[in-house]
Parts: sequence; structure tokens; C-alpha cells
Amino acid sequence: MEKLAPVATFRTGFAASKSAICLSGSMDALEPTEPYSRIYIFNQRHSNLWTFNEHDFSIPSICLWHDPAPGSLRYFVALSEHGEVVILQPELVHERIPDAGLNHDLAKGYGYLNDIQQIGDRLYACGFAGQVYRRDGPDNWVHMDHGILEPPGQGQYFAQVINGPHERAIYLAGCDVTDGYPARADFWDGSRWTRLQLPVTAGRITNIHVDSEDRILMCGDNGTLLAGNARVGFQTIGPLGASQLFTSVTRFQDLYYLGSNVGLFQFDPRLATRAFRKVRTRLQPELQDANIAQAVDGVLWSMGTKDLARFDGTQWERFHHPDNPPIGGAAGAGGAGAPPRTP
Repeated sequence: MEKLAPVATFRTGFAASKSAICLSGSMDALEPTEPYSRIYIFNQRHSNLWTFNEHDFSIPSICLWHDPAPGSLRYFVALSEHGEVVILQPELVHERIPDAGLNHDLAKGYGYLNDIQQIGDRLYACGFAGQVYRRDGPDNWVHMDHGILEPPGQGQYFAQVINGPHERAIYLAGCDVTDGYPARADFWDGSRWTRLQLPVTAGRITNIHVDSEDRILMCGDNGTLLAGNARVGFQTIGPLGASQLFTSVTRFQDLYYLGSNVGLFQFDPRLATRAFRKVRTRLQPELQDANIAQAVDGVLWSMGTKDLARFDGTQWERFHHPDNPPIGGAAGAGGAGAPPRTP
């Protein structure tokens, strides 16, 4: 594989703790459609803060997987658009989801995959045309999309995200590829899929956050922020008419944080104004984007296309990625605006 100029753009990421996070990056020297990714792991507990490995496919989603077998460890897992799965054990484990993706021998033509998550004890992946796959064992991925999977080449269901509190309550969401790209969501109760009724004002769903079994959050295009569950339904809880494209939602210290391509936003469900407020971090410069917002282990992570920052509830800290020019003149692991600290 040809060596590339080390300037990276982050596509997605997932945090395991307050000290470890995994990012999927593309190289700016390549065309955006080039099938190439670098998987970066930042671990503040290791002397070598950043490590990476390279792959000849695009990675839209990363999750954390804890094998339920006794004594098993937690590992990051990366999903490619075409159904390659990489389990980031010390010796990388490669698996393939049959039927998924396009343009390879096993593909059925349904379309790209978009998301991977651990729900309960198992891994689940979803994608275009209503594809949903469940990992029943090592390199054993099976369809669980009967009733929602559309024929190859005829798909209109852009299933972008999957999540849920357990394996008898799984939410699948995205949009229909029709005029206006209306939001769509479906619910798996352990035996069958049911299409959910969403507010007509809801835009394309991009992310699902499990606050509790009774309170599921969905965010998306046109300032969409929904709360509810399959039993009682979903309601809009954010201000109508907001123009932001929200790409993630999480809860931190009783507030909701929403990632977007124009920065990080905060939402307080207790306030009658129901306003989205842009987060001010006191970093120099401020966060320019925050495509992923994730609360874990008592901190809030913000991941942008170039930027990585963490909030401990009191102070923000920016982390410089060695493949990229420092943001705001930051050097080393810590960023401008806050001193590095050991978690």
C-alpha cells in the first residue's frame, strides 16, 4: 500500500472510557471515495498515546464489544460499508457479513452498511434497504430483517443507525429515500419488526441514544430531537424550525449534548424555552464541528473531522492528533485552553 501524506479527516469514532477512544480516518491526499481507512486508537494510559492500522475499505461505524464469555476483554470493532468487520484484538480478527455491501463476490446488491453496535450480548449491523444482521458467533452473521428487508436494487429504506437497551427492544432508524427524505424508524420486540409512527416534522434520523428502556432519544436533520419509546410513541422535545443537522446525541450531567457539523450544542429538557444552546468550551479556537458527542466514564467526548476534545464537567481539554497540524498551536497530547491531566 502506498505511503500517504499524514493528514487525516475523522469519519467516526467511539470512546471506551475517559482515557481511550477509537477513530476512523481518511487521508486528505486521497479522493473522498477512495476505499481506504486508518483506524486510530488514543489511549492516555499507554506510553505510546496513538497507534493505528490501515485498511483498504471505508469505515462508517465503530463500536465497543464486550464478549460475554467469562474472562473476555473489551475490544473496539470497526464496520466497513461492504460488510467487512475488524475486531481490534492484539491480533486483528477479520470477518465478513455475507450479502452485505456492493461490488464483491458475496454481495447481494442491497447496498452499503452504515452502523454497528453491541446490543445485549451480541453485535448488530444495519444498512441500506433495511438490512439488519446479528452476529451469532465468530464469523457467523445472520439476517434478522424479515419483513423490512427490501429487494436488491429496489431499496428505499436508508437504515442509518441501530441501538436498543436489550435484544428484545431494538430500534432501527434513518429515512425513506423519497421526496423530503422523511424520517423512518422500526422496532424489534424479540420476534418481529413494527414500523413506528414518528412526528411528521421529523427529519432523517442519524443517531439513537438509549437514556433508559423507557426513554430513547433520536436526533437528525432539521434540528430533529425526539424522545419516547415504542410503547408510548415518540414526541418532538426540541424547538421546531431549527436548521441544524444533528449527527449524534448523548446525555451528560442531566443535559443532552448534540453533535453537528457546525459545533456542539446543549439542550436542557427542564427549560420551557426548549432552546439548543451552542457550547462554549474556552478552547482556542472553539470547536468548529462535533460530529460525534459521547458521554462515557464520567466525561464527555467531542469528535470532529479534525478535532478531538474532552470535558470532565469542569474543564475542556483538546488532544492533538499527530497526523494533523496542531489546532490553535496545540502541541503534544494536550490542547489549548486546558492543561493535560491523567484520568
